[in-house]
Amino acid sequence: MKKISIGNCSRFIALLLTVLMAATGCDFLRKLAGRPTSADLAVMAEDLRARQEAADKAARDSAEAALLIARYRADSTAAAEYLKGEKVLGPARFGGLASSAGQPMYQIILGAFSKPANADRFASQLNDSGYKANVIPFGNGFTGVGICGTSDIVVLAAALREIKNEDFCPEGVWILENRQ
Repeated sequence: MKKISIGNCSRFIALLLTVLMAATGCDFLRKLAGRPTSADLAVMAEDLRARQEAADKAARDSAEAALLIARYRADSTAAAEYLKGEKVLGPARFGGLASSAGQPMYQIILGAFSKPANADRFASQLNDSGYKANVIPFGNGFTGVGICGTSDIVVLAAALREIKNEDFCPEGVWILENRQ
């Protein structure tokens, strides 16, 4: 029987470790040392890549939002400039609104009538022209007819430009600003 020497044992262990490292890469030793294996590193790399993509998307979304806000501010400034020469009146001038519930911030007023039937007839004509007309009873007994109710000054300015080109638009068109 052949004697096993310590030198042979060391060579055998070295050979075994070499075979294990060749077969498993460094994962065996990494695992023994408590270090992440190649599979762990792949998961960590994918997680890092996903977080970076999310951060990049958030940055793009933020930049797009900032651009939209800047455009809206420019549009609002242009709309306010356009509306500077227009007559803007509050409901207090007409004794208030009979009911302000559900009334938009702005409406383009095309007429105010002492007889509600005349206001209803005019509103009907506007509806037939494709505009949604609102009949607005004022506290002083007059009834206004408004269209394009909105809370957005940009929409209001665009609507007023359009309305002024219509045949039915009177010379004295004005804006009701319904501030509470």
